[in-house]
Amino acid sequence: MQALWGMGCRYCQSYYRAFPAETLAASQRWDEAIERIDDCLRLTDELEERLYSSELHLKKARYLQASGAGNAAVQASLLQAAQVARDSGKHRTETEALVALQALALAGPDVAGRLKELAALRPEMSVRTPVHAHIT
Repeated sequence: MQALWGMGCRYCQSYYRAFPAETLAASQRWDEAIERIDDCLRLTDELEERLYSSELHLKKARYLQASGAGNAAVQASLLQAAQVARDSGKHRTETEALVALQALALAGPDVAGRLKELAALRPEMSVRTPVHAHIT
């Protein structure tokens, strides 16, 4: 990744730089994994490339939850993931974030309504979409 960066290649750097976070999370090194995701989110702002930012927010929420962080922090990341996904038309990521909010009993009626809208848009993603494991 550094070699690509050195050559001026900036495309999808936030995506590729997130891979080590998955390795850290698999070793239950939550703080380091979250820090890596935060670095990737800063990079999306710096590069103005938000292709992968909704997924980064979703990963952060999963890592926060697995680390035992408070519901407020998890909820904030899930809401951000859902909003960014909605803005960019990523229905599957939005659905995953909203389903995770419901699973935490942090969702209001607007979440249930939006999930129904998403299911109507994409029938293959019913409101029963399973929540992925905390660690991808």
